[in-house]
Amino acid sequence: LKEYALNVLKESDFKMVKIQSSNKTQTRFIYTTILPLSNLGDVKISFIKNKLKEPVKLFIVSNDLKLSENELIKIYKERWCIEIDYKNNKQYLGLSDFHLRKKEGILRYLTLCFLVSTYLEYCRLMGIFGHCFGKEIDLSSKGKEVRAYQHLLFERFVIWLDYQFSEGKNLQDLLKFFRDDNTQYKENIQFVQYSTHLSLEMSAV
Repeated sequence: LKEYALNVLKESDFKMVKIQSSNKTQTRFIYTTILPLSNLGDVKISFIKNKLKEPVKLFIVSNDLKLSENELIKIYKERWCIEIDYKNNKQYLGLSDFHLRKKEGILRYLTLCFLVSTYLEYCRLMGIFGHCFGKEIDLSSKGKEVRAYQHLLFERFVIWLDYQFSEGKNLQDLLKFFRDDNTQYKENIQFVQYSTHLSLEMSAV
């Protein structure tokens, strides 16, 4: 499709249309036709440019040849939020990394991903991120929401550490707290402390 758009289509093939999106009217340049695609047969394709002299930015493809150009765009707009959410879940919530065979396991994992996505959106809408980081924080994408929440959890962890130290706990007490009974040997914890301090000192040189 990219080669067809680059080598066959001319600027005069495109017509200007107005598209309503997010309470804004956007201008796009569109050419729609029917073409054969391997393994799919004849499909209806809309080639869309943001500006007339720019390359094609988007291809909308449908095997329903009866759909009009406006119907193709309408369906694409309705699916866009779903596509974006699916992409974000794959990129930021681990959806692309899991491999399960049983339907029950797949449904559980999908449910967890969408619960996390919903909770992040809840935090944004309730102003939790804004109260913690200020109104200037950029939450324009799911990835930025994830990073904001990760940073918030890290800060809560640092505050927890500070509280433990104020209660008289030392570093070895805390390291021991995070280990199971079989790995709480003092000499091993001391080795972790020593090797980490050495690495920090060397990196500061």
